[in-house]
Amino acid sequence: MKILTAAQTHQLDQATMRAQGITSVELMERAAGALAGWFFGKFHPNEAGEILLLCGPGNNGGDGLALARLLHAAGYAVRVPCCRPKSNRPTGRATTTSCTVGASMPSMASFTSLMAL
Repeated sequence: MKILTAAQTHQLDQATMRAQGITSVELMERAAGALAGWFFGKFHPNEAGEILLLCGPGNNGGDGLALARLLHAAGYAVRVPCCRPKSNRPTGRATTTSCTVGASMPSMASFTSLMAL
């Protein structure tokens, strides 16, 4: 397995978006859809229990939020702590906001402001 650095991942994301003429949000939706499809084949909503998705800032957090929406729409119980570094703490410790995904889970487009934090 090859593990990419954050810079390498960013470069690949940018190249994919340019080559395929898609936006960052569309790329996130693809990533979330691919993982959700795999997950649906492995775990039934009635057997999975509550799913915990830890989401940080940036595009990886966006991927997680999109996945949470897809899982919820398919009947899974999802909890999403959203973590971000607190800028005035030199230790780099994160602050966390937690939510349980509910019936009014917003679309991926509404998470754009969260990803900018």
